[in-house]
Amino acid sequence: MIGIEYKPYIIDMGYLFPPSLAQFLGSGDEVHIFKEVTEHLDVGHLDSDFNGMGQRPYHPLMLLRLLMWGMANGVVSTRKIEVFAHRDISYIYLAGGQRPDYRSLARFRRRNAKEIEKLFKQSVLLCAGLGMVNLGHIALDGTKLKANSSKHKAMSYGRMKQEEERLGKEIAELMRQAEAVDKEEDKTFGEENNGYTLPEELQRREERLEKIRQLRAELEREKREEQGLKEGETPLIKDKEQRSFADKKARIMLMKRGEFDYAYNAQAGTEESHGIIVVADLTNQASDSVHLPEMVAQVRELRKELGFGTAEDKKTEMIPDSLTNEASDSVHIPQMVAEVRELGKEPAFGADEDKKTEMGNESLTTETSNSVHLPEMVAQVRELGKGPGLGTDEDNKTEMSADSGYFSAANIRTEGEGIELLIASGRENKETPKESGENRVYSVERFCYNKNQDVWQCPDGRLLIRPTESSNNEPSSSYHYICGDCSGCRLRQYCLKPNGDKRALVVNEDQLLHGEMRARLKNPEKQAIYRKRKWVAEQPFGQIKEGMGFRGVTMRGETYARAQWLLVCAVQNVMKAVRFIADSRPWMHWLDSLREECPC
Repeated sequence: MIGIEYKPYIIDMGYLFPPSLAQFLGSGDEVHIFKEVTEHLDVGHLDSDFNGMGQRPYHPLMLLRLLMWGMANGVVSTRKIEVFAHRDISYIYLAGGQRPDYRSLARFRRRNAKEIEKLFKQSVLLCAGLGMVNLGHIALDGTKLKANSSKHKAMSYGRMKQEEERLGKEIAELMRQAEAVDKEEDKTFGEENNGYTLPEELQRREERLEKIRQLRAELEREKREEQGLKEGETPLIKDKEQRSFADKKARIMLMKRGEFDYAYNAQAGTEESHGIIVVADLTNQASDSVHLPEMVAQVRELRKELGFGTAEDKKTEMIPDSLTNEASDSVHIPQMVAEVRELGKEPAFGADEDKKTEMGNESLTTETSNSVHLPEMVAQVRELGKGPGLGTDEDNKTEMSADSGYFSAANIRTEGEGIELLIASGRENKETPKESGENRVYSVERFCYNKNQDVWQCPDGRLLIRPTESSNNEPSSSYHYICGDCSGCRLRQYCLKPNGDKRALVVNEDQLLHGEMRARLKNPEKQAIYRKRKWVAEQPFGQIKEGMGFRGVTMRGETYARAQWLLVCAVQNVMKAVRFIADSRPWMHWLDSLREECPC
């Protein structure tokens, strides 16, 4: 057997010239594009915590890059990032050879918690600059993120009162025993000598009692604010209401697998074209419904920053060259003809009859009234105005889709100013549950409202019309609608009461909004948009939880948990931009071989 000659393997090989870390990584590594993208982030608002004494602090961009690169690769722990800053080439490259410890990284992340929101907004604008953001459709959804707390480190309100009473009795008993010991030791050591210290059992109980009292006082204060009570008034609190000692702001929520745990509710609005998270938030409120107004407000602000305004804000004024206030078209004929004659003085055009220029309808007609031309001229201007920041409200509006968890009249009222909501009232393609009880008829939830015609449509397609004269018994805050003809209706036995002749509805303002939204989602065009909601909204959550491994916040407190979620969303956007740029650079894959062939 012929001996095999291997490549030289020298683990302690020296270099004549110090190599660059970029050469070890290779030019095709996405860390280079990550460095380029993060170069455009403004870190001037980040606090470096330098008081002018001692060593100079680490650069905020370097610390930020390490935290973001760690999250992009599923590493949240600052201790692990410190280890990788010593071992992993990509981390060493981003750190510029520096080795910040985990305390510096953790303090930097905690200090700048309130500034992370600006960083998230920068990531959205950065992606928008790359053409990756389309505000035509935004899908909104929420997900529960486990808090850094355990259910075993919590206590219910009823248990708090019981524990306070029990610990109070134990402390009193221990104090009585301590006084008895004092008297015995006074006889032994004398009254001036200290022969003992406070028993450890008493110290532990007093500390425990103080924590319980603080947590109970905070819970009562929170409930007073919710119930609108004054200081000193007793709020209504259920004995099962729990609070955590580890994270006082976390709340018990129903998680994905049907179990309850301490968590936060993270919200994200994702645009459809590239899956960029354009708006995000996190609170300790379990209900999704309360978050929609804030998300709508963020979308409005983003529309203004990106130049998506209403038609009134971005209207195109037609100058006198195209349209004037003259009533007769004859005023414009000489000018238009002169312009055409000027254009006709080219070599190919003469004064012969066979070479005359015929002016079509787009420029000049024989109509004597200027009103005939106005629709066509406006249509041409509108066609020219269909750019990113121009056009009508219909062209530039943002449609925000959300599931039934956001369905409420208060949320529907937040639409407008370029935003249209598509909120489901129930599960798509699912029948409304049958009404319980005898002689129960179809509820108003089965009817749809047409706002333009001011009519309701029943499940069979018949219309319920509002009488011209309201009934004297009809409250001023409600509206009465009656079906004109219910004879022959296939759903008569379910919709009408026994011996009933015509179906009537008495609805209020909120029910009108609900009915209008249900009718809107029955429009085929709106249905097509809404059906995209699930994969548009769920995709970033899957990428964050599965790809990045971020399933729960590691920082305690609502402020810090929210900052961590916004940072995760910013990382998600930045990495989307990195891969978008990488896909648009085909030369990245063969650049290494090109450099090998060219030693210069």
